[in-house]
Amino acid sequence: MTFKLFAFFFLVYPIQLWAQEKSNSIVNIPGTHIFMEKPPSFHLGDNFIGLERDDYTGIQILELDGGDFYANTRNLNRAEYESRGVTVIEMKDSIIDGYPAIISAVQGVDITSLSIQMVFGDSTFSVCLLGTVPAGDEEVQDLMRKIMLSARYDKNFVVDPKASAVFTFDDTQSQFKLAKSTSNLYFFTLDGIAKDSYLDGPLITVSSMPSNTSVSPKSISLGTIKGIREDMVELFIEEDSFSKINDFRAYEVVYRGISTKGDEVKVYSFTIMNETHIVTAFAIAHSDFDNTIDECKKLTRTVRIK
Repeated sequence: MTFKLFAFFFLVYPIQLWAQEKSNSIVNIPGTHIFMEKPPSFHLGDNFIGLERDDYTGIQILELDGGDFYANTRNLNRAEYESRGVTVIEMKDSIIDGYPAIISAVQGVDITSLSIQMVFGDSTFSVCLLGTVPAGDEEVQDLMRKIMLSARYDKNFVVDPKASAVFTFDDTQSQFKLAKSTSNLYFFTLDGIAKDSYLDGPLITVSSMPSNTSVSPKSISLGTIKGIREDMVELFIEEDSFSKINDFRAYEVVYRGISTKGDEVKVYSFTIMNETHIVTAFAIAHSDFDNTIDECKKLTRTVRIK
């Protein structure tokens, strides 16, 4: 299943009547601190972190470890959503596992599906459950709401960062080591040192997404770079290459640029893909350019899609 996500959070409303399935089990969603009910008709997502029933029904989970629920939901309100052309069916505050939550149901341009979603957390974390379900199937809608309202967050649970990854890597080959991960983002730093901010040091961010026949490794890379151009006075390609790396289609590019602060930077982007997944790596070097880019390449050369 491939989710069509909005650019902002839309969430689930509580209910009193459930469509019950027998023998529900409580499972951890790999790569997260979330535990929730999994009815027999649902399974772990094939191409995303969450639960999936079929091509039209599923729940994707986005966890911001170290995030702030209050800051993330500051602009969550009916007027903001409706200003973006989204119909808000219901929205209200609630409590999930003892934490404040905002739960709502919305419908976008696609009137055949309903977006049932929920966000909850505190000042140290924020979790968003993004559900998609056929608009006319009230029984499945009720079942999905029950699943989402069963969510529990275990702060003491030790998350295996590789459990939900669709790719493998060997960070023993580079000075960049895995520092932390959250949902579908993996952060690699020099010697694996985890910090709250990496503005003063090099960082490689690796993520993945379902593959799409309409895109190429280069087009994905260009989309990644587009997001930082507004922070650059100038940015030009220093080197790029199309190749196969570990038998996967790949595109690798190094940019040289000047930031709006007047600092010289180098930007590194790496993308590989196959029929099922796309994996991207992105880094900005503020100093020691050649060595930093070389170490980035040492890490990305080990990446393989499972």
